[in-house]
Amino acid sequence: MTTGFFTVYHERLAEQGDARAQVGLGSLYQMGGVVPRNLKTAVKWYRLAAKQGNADAQLGLGLMYRDGGGVPKNVKTGIKWLEFAANNGNILAPSLLGLMYAHGQGVPKNLKIAVKWYRLASKQGNYQGTMQLGGWYEEGEVFPKNYQTALKFYKLAGEQGFPLAQQFVDKVQQKIAAQSPKQPIQSFQKSPLEKAKEQCAEIGFTKGTEKFGDCVMKLLN
Repeated sequence: MTTGFFTVYHERLAEQGDARAQVGLGSLYQMGGVVPRNLKTAVKWYRLAAKQGNADAQLGLGLMYRDGGGVPKNVKTGIKWLEFAANNGNILAPSLLGLMYAHGQGVPKNLKIAVKWYRLASKQGNYQGTMQLGGWYEEGEVFPKNYQTALKFYKLAGEQGFPLAQQFVDKVQQKIAAQSPKQPIQSFQKSPLEKAKEQCAEIGFTKGTEKFGDCVMKLLN
């Protein structure tokens, strides 16, 4: 299948209302290469698919508005579409929203809202959200410091595919170990007096008698 035929095929499907084909065309026109790069055309196809509830298209359209690609920049409208994408299951949108609110990127900084979106990202399987939550618990920046909870999130990030998660797991486990109270080393070595008493009892002297006392004193001397 040639590139031209591939594009024409997708355009036909897109024109018939196929949301997946519309998203594909939006991506092609956004990136360029297969077709000449045209952000306005990309927005056109993203919008058609987004209105059908396609989460990937909603993400693409939200980013276009956020960054001013193919449309006048409008962060408020961008956030609206990113929220649609996040609530419709796109795993990238929640972490992007969390990042924007955590650092005040285009919106007033709001850590409470950031936490909400990072939790959704983590729940949907995005390890970026999971790692951010783990970091906040480890450092005590947003939540009260809790190494055990941080450890839980770092382990989850590993299960979600983050390749460096084990390094964070090891680091927090070391912190947990350092926090644990050290148990005093108990010595089970008997004192000379205790040894002398045992030996005198084994010989046959009765404890508490004068002879027992004399025996003990001799052994100690």
